[in-house]
Amino acid sequence: MVGSAKLGQSFKYLGVSGGWTKINFNGTARYVSSTYVKKYSVTTLSTTSTAKMVKRDVDTKIRSC
Repeated sequence: MVGSAKLGQSFKYLGVSGGWTKINFNGTARYVSSTYVKKYSVTTLSTTSTAKMVKRDVDTKIRSC
């Protein structure tokens, strides 16, 4: 485990592999269980996909790549 995330926190979405969603966490590519995140898009000058924490567990664990 390299960190944790809270409900409602958003991260840049980098992809998915099996049951894991790849996100940018503190400037580094990390994985979080796909059970705990939902992908959505934010409209800005350029569209960016974002993963947002959606489950209400105490702290969702984020692991290294």
